[in-house]
Amino acid sequence: MTDANPYKAAYEREREARKSAEVALEKKSMEIFTALQLLRNQTDELRVQKNDIDERNQQLHATQLQLFQSEKMASLGLMAAGVAHEINNPLSFIKSNFETLRGYIGHYDSLLALYQQADPLIPEAVRMTLRDTRQSLEIDFIQRDLAMLLTESVVGMDRIVEIVNHLQAYNRREDAEKTLAQINQSIETAIKMTKPKYQHRVEFRSHLAEDLPELLCYPNNLTQVFINLLINAAQAIDVGSRKGTVSIRSSVAADHLIVSVTDNGQGLSEEAKDKIFDPFYTTKAIGDGTGLGLSVVYNIMQAHNGTIEVNSVPEQGSVFTLTIPLGAPDDVSPALKRPIS
Repeated sequence: MTDANPYKAAYEREREARKSAEVALEKKSMEIFTALQLLRNQTDELRVQKNDIDERNQQLHATQLQLFQSEKMASLGLMAAGVAHEINNPLSFIKSNFETLRGYIGHYDSLLALYQQADPLIPEAVRMTLRDTRQSLEIDFIQRDLAMLLTESVVGMDRIVEIVNHLQAYNRREDAEKTLAQINQSIETAIKMTKPKYQHRVEFRSHLAEDLPELLCYPNNLTQVFINLLINAAQAIDVGSRKGTVSIRSSVAADHLIVSVTDNGQGLSEEAKDKIFDPFYTTKAIGDGTGLGLSVVYNIMQAHNGTIEVNSVPEQGSVFTLTIPLGAPDDVSPALKRPIS
């Protein structure tokens, strides 16, 4: 018995040592598991933070671009207003002088007609001299051409007046107070004003949601927005192609009013989409646009805290989407009361 005791004691010591090792291993494994779980949680938190930072960076970048665009628009708006003022003054008296000149030429035409009536009373020799002189000076042609020249000049001046009005509208403040208005009425007014000029080649369709909430806004400015978008859509449609279609829709989503203008015209390239709201940029033929219509739209939408987006496919058409917050009265930007600076 005494010889077996040392083995038993050794066995007990080994068992105790194994138990201690197992406990220590289990404890260590638990510590490692806890550390790994903590690390996994921290990794998840870091991933969430990284995603949040990335999202904030994207938002910051978008805000920077928007601020840059707003500042550019504001600077160009001030310049445009100054240019418009400088053009408007001499243009006013030039147009007035042309109208007076038209009257004077009418007097000369009347006098020449009297001379023609008196032709039989003039001696033959003098009559022949007058006829030869009239033919050599091409008086008859001048009479016809002068009327055309005056008409074309007045049309050209009216075109300049239109450009000046667009320049002034680009940076114009709205004197009227903002009021609650039904946006569908502004849309219908815009259609009535635009349709007569383009109805021979464009079919205008409206899909207006009923019972839209009233919007606290500057109604005349929003009407101008819709007119500019409808004109832009109509001018994007080829004259030589089949009759085009321009559709305008209104709806409400959550706390925003949404208006979209769709055409089946020529569409826009990626380069054009990047510049479409820049003043004086136009994809239209000479004489079809001033390049200021969409800039005015952008400026007015900014003033209403709204946004404008364009989706377009070349040779298929474009969709311009306006999103305007309903908001409380104080939410409307005062930008229309003063130039953005």
